[in-house]
Amino acid sequence: MKSETVDSMGMAFPPLPHELLISMLYGSETTQEMFEERRRRELERLRELERQEQEERARQEQERARQELERQAREEQERARQEQERARQERERLLREEQERLKRQQREGEERERLLREERARQQRAQKEQQRAREERGRLLREEQERARQEQQRLQREARERQEREQERAREERDRLARERWERQQQRGQAPPPPPPGNGERQRGAADPGRAYGGAPRTPPPPPGNGGGGGANGFPLVDDPGIAWKAGTTIDDEEEEEAVYAPPTYTTPPRETIVIGDYPRGITPVGRTGERQRQKQRQRLRERWERERRERREPEPAPAPAPAEPAPGEPGVPGLPGMPPLDMPLRLFSQFMASLSLPIKPGT
Repeated sequence: MKSETVDSMGMAFPPLPHELLISMLYGSETTQEMFEERRRRELERLRELERQEQEERARQEQERARQELERQAREEQERARQEQERARQERERLLREEQERLKRQQREGEERERLLREERARQQRAQKEQQRAREERGRLLREEQERARQEQQRLQREARERQEREQERAREERDRLARERWERQQQRGQAPPPPPPGNGERQRGAADPGRAYGGAPRTPPPPPGNGGGGGANGFPLVDDPGIAWKAGTTIDDEEEEEAVYAPPTYTTPPRETIVIGDYPRGITPVGRTGERQRQKQRQRLRERWERERRERREPEPAPAPAPAEPAPGEPGVPGLPGMPPLDMPLRLFSQFMASLSLPIKPGT
């Protein structure tokens, strides 16, 4: 009898004590069956163990695969979560930057608006200051010009009054001398006969028969209170402020020829004509120069007559608008820019007064 049995797999199975006892009691065949049964159970047990091991291994593999899948899923979820977190943080960062940029732009816009408001306010203040300065300069200039104009008008008025008084005295002196001469000639029986009514013509230096003997002069008699001047051929002097003219007429050549003057209502004795040589500039008798000079003289006469009419009609003239300041070197009264010079009427007046001091020549 064998001490041990070998299974189909080559494994030795040592006999168990009860197997030995059975083999001694029942013989070898029973023992062989017992060995076969034992081997069969062992094989089943081994197969069951192997199956269990395989199942365990499969289960472990599945568990490992499941854990790996779960790990990968967790990692994927973690990566997705991290990506989402990074994207969220990036969006938040961009949003914060955009908000900061908008706030910065708003602050910059508010700063620009504040600077613009300050600049506009400063410009408005500067413009107001300039406007006030201009108004103040204009007011001072207007006051100064008004004072200068009033002073000039006063000087011109005084000069005109002096000139009128001197001319009136000169006319009275001429009339007196002519009357005395006519009386002396009448006493000696040498007085010339009076000419027929009309315009008496004479040469320069001769007596004016139309005016001296009561004929109709070329100019109408002066209005009351305004003395008239006389010159060659009965023409008035240009700068004589006492020039008289017929109401509603002018002194144009055509109207001078067409106007019909009424004979004078007064008779003056003959007089001598004061010959003063060459007339100064501006005192030339009308008609002794060319047509252009006569037009200029008539224009000056019209302007002067209108000015005298306005002065008689308006006691206080309205203030003239303030003219612009003259450029450097512009003529004017020293210290009063823009004002006209005052020397022209005074010079003419002084020339006329100087001419009256010449000796009187008797007429022919």
